[in-house]
Amino acid sequence: MAGLTTGIQRVDELIGGLRFGDNVVWEVDGPDEAPFVNAFVRASRGFPLAYVIFDVSPQAVLDRLGDDWDVENFLLVDCFTDGLGGGGSVAASFYEGAGRGKARVERVGSPGDPEAVQEKLAEIELQLGRGARYVFDSLTGIQGLWGTKEALSLFLRTCPRLYDLRTAAYWILQRPAHEAAFLSRLRHVTQVVIELAEHEEGATIR
Repeated sequence: MAGLTTGIQRVDELIGGLRFGDNVVWEVDGPDEAPFVNAFVRASRGFPLAYVIFDVSPQAVLDRLGDDWDVENFLLVDCFTDGLGGGGSVAASFYEGAGRGKARVERVGSPGDPEAVQEKLAEIELQLGRGARYVFDSLTGIQGLWGTKEALSLFLRTCPRLYDLRTAAYWILQRPAHEAAFLSRLRHVTQVVIELAEHEEGATIR
């Protein structure tokens, strides 16, 4: 397997290189994380990548990614439309028109059921196999849908599995929305934590 990269050399240098098995938690407090996520997706071309969404619509994700995603290897796992999207006509309109284009989309019918989502993720892990890439768009959205305990449980179960599969995964959260105990548990389990924050001197990454 080819070497891993975040797609941004300075970030690779900051974390000492991205390694197979790494779960990277992005704690965002202000700045837009999209440039970093897009760079990772772009750098993952040629490899299976599952983009799991809870917080934004499928169309919004595809619009944000532009041409960065790999048509042959990209899988959009939609936990938004029937979750925080409410299953209404606006959220579901993506499936009724030509918006999805060539994107391969797996619509999760019961995203409010943690067990059902876990089962679907396990199926996808088997399908994509070792060395795949993952983006979980929002632990904050998962917490909003399931509550703190179940959101943390998803991470604590999934993180070791993805490590064993030698994947690389991005997990994104909005730091102000989470309690210190939640963040502490994540930091204890994961391999890499990146803080993206806004200060008086501008955006900082640590």
